[in-house]
Amino acid sequence: MEQGEGCSSIKRLRELIARSKQTPDHPPYSEMILKAIESLNNEEGGDLINIGSISSYIKSEFHDLPWAHESLVAHHLGKLIQRGQVLTSASSSGSGAYQLLKPKT
Repeated sequence: MEQGEGCSSIKRLRELIARSKQTPDHPPYSEMILKAIESLNNEEGGDLINIGSISSYIKSEFHDLPWAHESLVAHHLGKLIQRGQVLTSASSSGSGAYQLLKPKT
């Protein structure tokens, strides 16, 4: 390897690292998930939305998502369930379906 090749490799690596540390242009995951569930409920007319639909909706609406997008959706859905903002029901296949908790009036 020539000296110039090593410098260009280091330069590319620095650029990749700098890009990975940029602040994302999308809202927090919890907000994106809540928006996805609400929008999908309005579009599909059903109450229960699966995680694949939520993830796909977020990908279609927001860009510059991290490589671990699917894991982050699952993690933040769990947090929203713990906080009582989202309800879940397990289906017979073992995958969950999600809906927004309706506020008490």
